[in-house]
Order: sequence, then structure tokens, then C-alpha cells
Amino acid sequence: MNFRPANPNRHLWDTWFYDHNGEYHLFYLSNQIADDGRWIPWDAFSLATSRDLLHWEEKGEVFHKSDNPADWDSELITTGDIIRWRGRWYMTYRATQDRVEKNNIIVSDDLLNWQRISPSPVLVTSEPYEHDPAQTINNYVEMRDVTITELPDGTLEGVFTARVASGPHTGRGVLARAYSADMLHWRMGEPLFAPGRFNVIEVPSRFRHGGPHQGTRHYLLFCVNSHLESALENRNYPSMTWCTGYAVSDRFDGGFDYVPEQVLGIGDAYVGRLVRAGGETLFFQHLCGRRPAFALPKSVCFMEDGTIRLGYWRGVDALIRGEAVRGFSNLRFFEDGGKTVCSGTIAPEACTLENAAEFGDAYLPGTFSDFVLDVDIAFDRCLSAGVVLNADVPSRGAVMATFRADRGAFQVGRSRKVYNHLAPNGVRHEYLNDALKAGRVHLKVVSRSEGFDWYLDGVHVLTTLDDDLISGQIGFFVREGTARFSNLVITELEPEDCPNLR
Repeated sequence: MNFRPANPNRHLWDTWFYDHNGEYHLFYLSNQIADDGRWIPWDAFSLATSRDLLHWEEKGEVFHKSDNPADWDSELITTGDIIRWRGRWYMTYRATQDRVEKNNIIVSDDLLNWQRISPSPVLVTSEPYEHDPAQTINNYVEMRDVTITELPDGTLEGVFTARVASGPHTGRGVLARAYSADMLHWRMGEPLFAPGRFNVIEVPSRFRHGGPHQGTRHYLLFCVNSHLESALENRNYPSMTWCTGYAVSDRFDGGFDYVPEQVLGIGDAYVGRLVRAGGETLFFQHLCGRRPAFALPKSVCFMEDGTIRLGYWRGVDALIRGEAVRGFSNLRFFEDGGKTVCSGTIAPEACTLENAAEFGDAYLPGTFSDFVLDVDIAFDRCLSAGVVLNADVPSRGAVMATFRADRGAFQVGRSRKVYNHLAPNGVRHEYLNDALKAGRVHLKVVSRSEGFDWYLDGVHVLTTLDDDLISGQIGFFVREGTARFSNLVITELEPEDCPNLR
């Protein structure tokens, strides 16, 4: 986790980003929390700024819904995006009127003070998209998350969430287009991306990679989730409910190819974006939970076939403090009622855990809360093996990561009262990959506050949020067999500056 509003009575949701001369502006959708814990509908855009993408200064709320109950945007406002155009900054937003989502634009000269360019919505859907609530399956018109790009001829293109007005209802979700010459008057265009497989597609963003000497690819990022009745089918992530997907084309204006395996930052995360910052391309996203947060950036690698891989961002090393913990010299087997439930050998460079049946574990002393963990694990001679993080050992509560060679599976979840990560209610996220059937992997975990980034052999595979597990012991476990752990390094990180977490 990277940033969360210090005020516990306000939440962060969708995020968008702007780099102004090396000062990074993180805009986010903000809402209040009622006394009984209920979320009050989103009512503001807030801003935090940073020079290093790690330490953030809150600037507060910079735009609000209308305080006049008669206005069309007085109930809630939602996600926008930002563009620099003709010397000023423009940002989009959505409100809902008579069960129809409509969009407007605000403008600023300083990124802090924003004014509506019109008292009425300037961008309202029409053919070829659903526009009459009575003709939709749920009596509601979807149109939001407008991102604006200036085309080479000076025309403005808006890409946004919509649904086409014909065809099977569950596949009508598209990323629609509209065009304007002045920000005020817009005409509808044909969809930019219409895969025919989603009910609703959200939060689009564009990214271009390459150049004249290496070829250019255009990337279209978007989000879908099962809560909006989109079927998510992915052979690597069978338990996926939230998804930042991406489609690829060698053209700006269409032809985007997408397969379900093209996903980024899976887990308790949403609204992923590719951003150029500090001379490199990074991936940003926010984390969904009881108190949502903005995640640590990930590095981006563009593969020759057009796919994208995420990796550990070396900028996180700036948070390192103190000496690293290396090796297993202080590892101790856990005793339950005076009985050791695991056996094996422990040496400084490596340890082997053995357990003929059931479950056995061993722990390092001390409490860890913000850290980077690196370890090599060989789990080809057991049913399962893995790590236990931020563990309250007496109560047997922890974050657990389990490897199973028989299924080629990596599972992340919670344990309560008993460490049995094979229990169905213990697995929250699962990643499947045939390469794991070899039974050997390098695991890297970045833990900061309640956020966890999980990397296997250098590739980011999951981001998770565990709201109440901030600190605890670190341990290793094996079930029904033998597992070997080696090359352990635990590096402590500077804790996140958020007083209400501590």
C-alpha cells in the first residue's frame, strides 16, 4: 500500500494521475462514511501530490458535487480523467439524472481550483448506444469514465463506458467514442472496443509504447468485474472477481485484440493504469477493501508479442531502513502444548521442513510489519508448502501463501485458529500456472501496512489487502512431505505515514 487518506471518515476509490513537471498529482474519488459505517455516495474529488511516488501530501478536496438539490449533479459524482489542452487542464466527471448517466467537464489553471465549463452535462449518450432507460435491461443507462485524447488533427476524442443498443444483453458492454472540437459540443462515434463478452466495461485509458524505429503498439486498458454481471473467465485466475484487462493494436483507431489472459494487477485491486513517470513506465492501481488504498507502483515490461509483464519497482528500495535479516539461524519450530509439530534441519543458508502428515511450521522471532521478503522454495516433495506472514502465532491467525505442485497453484488467503490453507474458506485468491508444477519458485512479497504485492520468479501475480493484519511473525510451513527454503532475505521498509493505522 502506498497512500490512503489520513481522515478515517473519508474513503479513496477510483484514482487518476497527472505528472506536472515532476510533481505527481494523484486525483481520487472521495466519499464520507456514515456513523454506522455505511458508505455515503461519492461527493468529491480529492488530491494528493508527491515528488517520489512514495511520500504523499494531501491537498484536500478540489471539486464537489453541487450543493443545490435541484441540480443534475447534486446526488453523486464519479470518476474522471485529466488532459492538458490549449494551456489549461480539463477533467471529466459523471453524475446521474433520471437513471441516465451524463458527463460534464471542469477546467483549472493550477490543478487545485476547478470550475464547471457548463452548468449542464455536455456529453450525453445517444445512438448507437443505449440512451433510453426504458429500453435497457435494468432501466438504467450506463455512460461514464470519460478519458479525452487530442488527435493529430486537433479533434478531441472521448472514450467512455457505454452499452450498444442492440445484440445480446450480456455482451453489450463497449468502450464508446465521441468527438468534439471545443469540449462543449460532442457527436457520437462507433465503439473503439466491442469484445461482445462483457456486460459493462469501465475506466478506459490509452497508452502508446514504441516509436518509429521499433514499431508502435497501442494499449487500451479497461476494468470489468463480476459485480456488474460480467463473466470473467481466465485459466490463470479461476477466482478472479475484479480485473484490469488490456487490449493491443498496431493502430490508434481500432483493431484491438484481447484474450482473457491479458490482465494486470489481479487480486483486491481495480482501476489499473499505465503511466510514464520519472523516465519509466509504471503500473498504478487502487486496492479495494474496508478502507481502500492506492497501491505501490509496479514496473512494466513490454514483451515482443505485445503482452505486458509487471515486476518489482526498484523505487521501493528508497523505503529500506536498517539492516536486512538474512538466513534461517533464528528459525524455531512451533510447539503446540509442549509438542513440536514439525521436524527438519535448520542452517543459516537453508532449512528443510518435514511433516509426515497434517501440517507443520516454524517461525522467526520478532514482529514484522513493513518489509520485502525474498525466498527460494522447493515444494516438489510435499502436498503443499509456503509462508505465513504477519502471524499472531498463539491465535493462529495470519496471511498465508501456499504452493501446490500437483495443481500448479499459488494460493493466498487467511488462516483463523488453525493453519490449514487447503480449507475452501481459507483461499481468497488463486493463481494457476503450469510452470509451478516443477515445484520450485522464487517468492518476493512486499508488505506495507495491510497491502501485499506477490511476485513469482520476478513477475507480479497478485495484489491483496488484509485490513486488520498489519504486523506479526514470519514463518514457513509444509504439509504432508518435505519442503526446502533457501536464500532468505527480509528487508524492513519505512512504514506508511498514516496515523490511523497505528
